[in-house]
Amino acid sequence: MLYIDIPTTSEFKKLARVRSHACVSIYLNTTPVSSEIEEAHIEFKNLAKGAHDQLEAAGLDKRELAEVMEHLQGVLDDEEFWQQQANSLAVLATPKSVRTYRLANTMTPMVQVSDRFHLKPLLRAITFPQSAFVLAFSENAVRLVEVFSDLPPAVVHVANMPKDAASAVGKSTLNKRGAVGRIQGSEGQNVRYQQFARRVDAALRPVLAGRDTPLILAATGRLASVFHSVSSHHNLLEGTISDSPDRMSEEELASGARPIIDAHNQSELEALISLYDQ
Repeated sequence: MLYIDIPTTSEFKKLARVRSHACVSIYLNTTPVSSEIEEAHIEFKNLAKGAHDQLEAAGLDKRELAEVMEHLQGVLDDEEFWQQQANSLAVLATPKSVRTYRLANTMTPMVQVSDRFHLKPLLRAITFPQSAFVLAFSENAVRLVEVFSDLPPAVVHVANMPKDAASAVGKSTLNKRGAVGRIQGSEGQNVRYQQFARRVDAALRPVLAGRDTPLILAATGRLASVFHSVSSHHNLLEGTISDSPDRMSEEELASGARPIIDAHNQSELEALISLYDQ
């Protein structure tokens, strides 16, 4: 299992604003196989020593040097942390703080010391995570599937998720053409679709809250446009998997999501390169 905690765009911007006498940026490759993590552990120890030597050579105040090294030693000594890794690790430290990010992509091992963090290696991790949530949304069923960069896609359990459109609005079917109160025919069906979509949207909020992971819709016809019109999720992408999701496996949904993820990543990359240049 990959233990991934990629910085969000807002976190990246905050890191880009950090200024200090001693900003240490360490990047190294790790492994999710806990029995093979010792090599990465030794590599981090060596890189931390390299940071110490660079800071000492630069004449950093001894108290601040000790504070930086205390943060790095804390990471080094955290045995549970080292047993839960992904494919690479970024450690960003100052005398006042330390941040760690476990990443799915591989890195060129390095240590840099400056008055600001060296963040360029994080750009690819942020803009090309190749991960997303896919909402398979049809009148007959609803699934939330998480798509990973290096693992098979998996269905995510969502509490209070409606199982289908009819039960979500308390009806046996939505295909009746007669009057239903003050609404009937296709107009009535559209209203029921909106009610269904809002209930699905509400069920997703606790799962997606606080995350920048893209959400991709797999739906056809009116259901697709209705969900886009009522969704409250800022990370819902414009691109849609337009095949019927009822007939698609999790692997097929993941394959359909990847071109949409790539287009989104390209847009994000262009924006982040502009920010980094500034």
